[in-house]
Amino acid sequence: MNRRKTTFLCLPIMTTIALSHSARAEDSFASMDAGATSADGAVSSPDAGTDLGRPSIDDVDASGHAVDFGVGDGCESASRDADVGASISPQAVSRTTVEETEPSGADRRTGIRGRIGDRTSGLPLDSAPVSALGAAGQKYSTRTDASGAYELFVPPGKYTVRSHYDMYHGVRMDGVPVARGHFAKANLVLDPIDIEEEVVVQEIEIPYRADTTTAAAQDELRKESRGIGEGMGSQQMSQQGAGDAGSAARRVVGVTLSGSQLVVRGLGGRYVKVVLNGLPIPTTDPDFPSVDLDLFPTSVIDSLNIQKVFLPDIPGDFAGGMLDLNTVSFPRKFLLSAGVSTGYNTETTFRKRLDYQGGGTDWLGFDDGTRSLPGVVDGKKLRTGADSAFPTAKDAEAAAEDFKNIWDVHRTNSLPPLGLSLALGDSIKLPHRRRVGYLASVDYDYSVKRQHGVSRPKPGISETGDAVETSHYDLQAGSLSAQLTAIGTVSLDLGLEHSLTALSMFNRSMDDKVRYRRGINAEVSNSVPYEKWQFQFLARTVLLHQLLGDHRNLLGTRARVRWGAYYGTGRREEPDQRTIAYGESGGLENRWRPSADRLWSDLSQTDKGANLQLRMPLWSEAAVTLGGRLGLSDRSFTIRRFQMQETFSDTDPIVYTQSPETLFSPDGLGTLTRMMETTSGKDSYVASQRSYAASLLVETPVVGALSMAGGARIEVNSQKVQSRSPFPDENTAESLAANRSERTDVDYLPGVAFKYRLPRDMFLRAAYAMTLSRPQVRELAPYEYYDFLRDRIIKGEPNLKTARIHNADLRWEWFFSEGQILAVSGFYKRFISPIELQIIGERLDSKYQNAHGATSLGAEFEVRSALGRVSRYLQRFEVGANLSLIHSRVDIVDTGATRPNRPLAGQAPYVANLSLRYLRPESRLSLGLVYNVVGPRITDVGTRLAAAILPDIQEQPFHSLDFVGSWGLQKHLKLKLKGRNLLGQSSVLKQGSLIAQEMYPGISFSVGLSYEH
Repeated sequence: MNRRKTTFLCLPIMTTIALSHSARAEDSFASMDAGATSADGAVSSPDAGTDLGRPSIDDVDASGHAVDFGVGDGCESASRDADVGASISPQAVSRTTVEETEPSGADRRTGIRGRIGDRTSGLPLDSAPVSALGAAGQKYSTRTDASGAYELFVPPGKYTVRSHYDMYHGVRMDGVPVARGHFAKANLVLDPIDIEEEVVVQEIEIPYRADTTTAAAQDELRKESRGIGEGMGSQQMSQQGAGDAGSAARRVVGVTLSGSQLVVRGLGGRYVKVVLNGLPIPTTDPDFPSVDLDLFPTSVIDSLNIQKVFLPDIPGDFAGGMLDLNTVSFPRKFLLSAGVSTGYNTETTFRKRLDYQGGGTDWLGFDDGTRSLPGVVDGKKLRTGADSAFPTAKDAEAAAEDFKNIWDVHRTNSLPPLGLSLALGDSIKLPHRRRVGYLASVDYDYSVKRQHGVSRPKPGISETGDAVETSHYDLQAGSLSAQLTAIGTVSLDLGLEHSLTALSMFNRSMDDKVRYRRGINAEVSNSVPYEKWQFQFLARTVLLHQLLGDHRNLLGTRARVRWGAYYGTGRREEPDQRTIAYGESGGLENRWRPSADRLWSDLSQTDKGANLQLRMPLWSEAAVTLGGRLGLSDRSFTIRRFQMQETFSDTDPIVYTQSPETLFSPDGLGTLTRMMETTSGKDSYVASQRSYAASLLVETPVVGALSMAGGARIEVNSQKVQSRSPFPDENTAESLAANRSERTDVDYLPGVAFKYRLPRDMFLRAAYAMTLSRPQVRELAPYEYYDFLRDRIIKGEPNLKTARIHNADLRWEWFFSEGQILAVSGFYKRFISPIELQIIGERLDSKYQNAHGATSLGAEFEVRSALGRVSRYLQRFEVGANLSLIHSRVDIVDTGATRPNRPLAGQAPYVANLSLRYLRPESRLSLGLVYNVVGPRITDVGTRLAAAILPDIQEQPFHSLDFVGSWGLQKHLKLKLKGRNLLGQSSVLKQGSLIAQEMYPGISFSVGLSYEH
C-alpha cells in the first residue's frame, strides 16, 4: 500500500457522521492546494468565504486551530503518514469527571486558562470538560465555571487543549505553549449539533467554507502564504471600528489613504491595484485606474489581503501593493440580521450648514432631474451662427432660459447621520452531498457634514525662500452624502471537490457639496473682500457580476482548477457643477466678477474578462500553476462647459451687485447677461484597452525548511484613445487623426520568493520581482486640455515609456502565540523612467513625462500581543502596533519650473498605528482605542515664482485617536459605540512655515444596535 506524508486541515471544513465509504485522506480534509494548511494543524482557505452561520464572536476567540470532527474530537495529528485509500473514523473523547489537582512540576503561577463558549449565541458553557494533553502523554483535566471560564495548572511545555459538551461538536487547539510563571490563553468555541440534519443513521457530509474573519485565521493564511503581505478579517475590522474598506485597510502596516484612494508604502494611484475576489473592479476616476474604497462597506467584506510582493499568478501592474477584497459568502444556517446606527459630530450635528436648492431624491443618492442638462442643448452646441442650431442671440437666450437658475446659498439644520443594514441568508442540503446557499444584504448610509477653516493660497516668497501670505480666506463647506450598497451571492457546493459561486453587487454613492470662501484675493484687491462659491454633485455607480469556480482532485489527481468570469460597469456623474465669484471690479465692491461657470461631465466604463488557473502536483510537495487572463475595457468621457458673461451693454454697472439669480433670470438674460458654451473639441474622449496574460509559477521545497515560489508572466496590453468633440460635426478626419493615440506593449515579468521556516513558528522571507506602470488614457492623449480642478492646462505625451520597477523585499516573522506576531520588514524599489506630471513653462502648465528615475526604501515593524504575557493583571488586554519608515527620491526632467529632485508626491516618511483592546467575555464586552498618524507628505509640488522656487505644500501629521466598543446586551442584540478624532485634531496643509490651509473636522460619536438571528 502506498504511504505518503500528508498535512491535514484541522479547521472545520466538513462534519461527518458514520463514515461508510472509502475515501482518500486528502478528500476528507482541505488539501495543501487550498492554500490552507500549516505544520501545527491550523488553517483556512484563502479562496473561501466566511461561514456566516458560524460567526466568530467578539468575546470568544475562535482559533484557527479549533478542530471540529463529528461528535467529539477525532482529528489526528496534523502531520502524519496517511494510508491512501483508507477510510477515516471519528473517535470520541470520553467525558472526564476528574477535578483539577496540582500536578508534579506545576505551580499556581503557571498553566492554561480561557473560556468555552457557544459559537452561535456567544454564551458561556457551564461545567464543560476541558483537558490538556502534554507532549509526554500527561493529561490534566477540569471543568468550566458558570461564566465558561477554566484554569489548569500545568508544568511548562506544549499542550493540546480539548473540550466537548452534550449536543456540541468537540474541538481542540494544538501547540499551546506554556512558559514558567505565565498562563497561556486558550479560548474555544463549540458548535451546536443540528439534530434534524446531522444526527441520522446514514452518512451526511456538510461542507462549508472555513472562517477567515479572525486574527488567528488570518495569521495562519499569512504563515502559509508564498509572498509577503498582510490580511485582515471582518472580526478585526469590527474591532478597529472600520466602516468601509479604506478605513480598514489603513490599519495595515505601511498603508495610508489619500482621500478614499489607497496608498501602500507611500505609493498610490498608478502604483496600487484593487481587485474584488481576485477580479478587476470598474474605475470611476477619469484620470487614474484607481478605486474609491469608500464604495465598499465592511458589512459586505469577509476579509482583505494586501500583497506587497509580485508573483506571476497575479497581475504585475503595481509597485506599492495589490488589495484583494473578499466578499462574504453564504451562511450554513438561516441568518437574519438587521442594524441601525446614528451619531453626533461636535462641528456639524444640529448646527447650521451651507446648502442650496437640490433635488427631492438627493437623500437617496440620485438626482431627480433638477441638475439635468436641458434637452434643448442635448447634442447641440450652444453657440450662435448660421450653421448653428441657435442662429441668433434670441435663440441662444431662449435656450439659456431652460437652464435651472439656482445659484444662491442658504443655511439649513444638520441632522444626525443614519445607517441601516439588513441581511438574509441560508443554505439548503441537496442529495449526493451537495449544498446550495445564498446571502443577500442591503446597506444604506446618510450623513451631512459642516466644515470650516482658513486658506492662504498663491503666496509670495521671502528673501529666505519661504512662503509669505498674500491672500487669506475663511473657508466653509457643507455636504450631504448618501450610499446604497446591495450584494447578492448564490453558491453551490458539489460535494467536497467542486464549488460554483455567482455574485452581483450594486453600489451607488453620492456627495453633494457647497464650498464657500471669503477673504482677500491679492490678485483682485488687497483690501476689498472677495467671495467665491461652488456647488458640486458627484455620484458614482458600480454594478458588478462575477462567476467563480473551484474544482479539486481532478481525474483522481491532486490537480486543481480555479476560474472566474466578470462583467462590470462603472459610472461617474457630475451634473451641473456651478462656480461663481463676487468682489471688487470696475471700482465697485461686492460686484459679480464677470464670469460664472457650469459644467456637466459623465464617465462610463465597461469591463469584462476571465481568468483561469490550473495547479498540478510535481515532485514531492511541489506544484506548478499555469494561468491565463483576458481583460476588455471600454471607456467614454464627456464634458460640456458653459459660461455666464456680461452683455457689454450701456447698463449702469451697479446692477451687477445684485444676486446671481437676478442677473441670470429670464429678465436678466439677454439684457444684463448671456450664456455661451465653452466646450473644447478636445475635452471628451473614448478609449479601449485589451489585455492578455499568461503565467507560470512553480512552488517547491529547496532544501530542508527552505522553499521557493517563482516563475514568470507575460502581459500584452493594447491601448487606444481618441479625443473628440461631443458634437459630431466638429470631428473631421484630420482632427481625429491628430488627436488619436494607439500602442501595444509586450512585457515579461519575473518574480521569485523564498521562505525559510525557523523553529518556534518563525519565518524568514525574501523576494525579488519586476513590475511595471503603464501610461493611462489621459497621459497618452497628445492634445492640450484644461484641468478644471488644478486650474491649469495639461498635455499628454503619446511617446511615454512604460515605467519598470525593480522590487526587493526581506521579512522576518515570529508567530509567538495564537493571534500574536512580531515582524520586521525591509524593502527597496528602483523605478526606471517613472511617469510624472511635471510643471513646465512660465504659465506653469503641466505635461506627462518620463522622469530620469526614482528610488524608495523603507522598513516596517509590526507587533500584536496579549498583555497577559506581561502580567496576569493585564490578561484581558491586547495590544497591536505597526510602524513604517520610508525614504524616497525622484529625479525629474529639469524644466526650470520646479526642483529637479524631491520626495515622491504623497510619500510620508513615517506611518504608525497603535491599538489597545480590553475584553470581558463573560459580559460580551469589548473596548478598544485605536491611534493612527501619518507623517508629512507632499500634496502639491512647489513652483517657480520670479527667480525662486516656492516650497512644496505638505499635509501635516494628523494624530487620530478613536474609541471602539461593543456589548452583547443579550443573545441576539449587540450595542456598538464609536468615537473618532478624540484629540480634536485639525487638518493642516503647510507651505514652508506658512499654514496654507487648516480645516476643523470636529469630534464624532456614533451608536449602533444590531440584531442577529
